[in-house]
Amino acid sequence: MSVTTAQSWESLPPELSPVRNAIERSRDMLRLGENWDTEGGVQISEATWFRAVGFLMRQAGRLWNQQRKVMDAPDITPVPDGSIDIHWDYPSYELLVNIPSDENAMAGFLW
Repeated sequence: MSVTTAQSWESLPPELSPVRNAIERSRDMLRLGENWDTEGGVQISEATWFRAVGFLMRQAGRLWNQQRKVMDAPDITPVPDGSIDIHWDYPSYELLVNIPSDENAMAGFLW
């Protein structure tokens, strides 16, 4: 995903502001250095973050465009192995998607 495309979260429809806000808050993880968790945590790469943001934008956009439903805002958090978790934890459901740091690896999920 290109930088230009990944930054287009700013152009998401106003109705998707909860998702846009979650993306904006998650940018702080790019400032974390090596050993950010004091237990050997790998620095989160910009490429991994862009893949996570792109995934989230595509899913939120599809839901909005096809059903006019607003996706619940997930927590977007760094994982010590350099991957990123996108986690929805709501009373009626829970879903965790992990975007790996290896761009050739498939995302994983638990629900």
